[in-house]
Amino acid sequence: MTKEAHERSLPGQELVEQGLADLAQGRITEFSLLVLIAAPRLRRLRMDIPDRPFPRPLEHHLYARLEERLGTAAH
Repeated sequence: MTKEAHERSLPGQELVEQGLADLAQGRITEFSLLVLIAAPRLRRLRMDIPDRPFPRPLEHHLYARLEERLGTAAH
């Protein structure tokens, strides 16, 4: 993340920061998936978001993870 972007207060900033940290460590978590889903918008804010290929849409991967943790209440 650029210093300028980091200094701004963004909605959900703590989620983005956790997702970026997870991606930097190669972890695919709910946070990192949120960042990857929001990547086009975050890149427009000049944030450096890595690309990660997935065999299915990122949203489906996130929903599957949430359903594992929360059951059908995830949706």
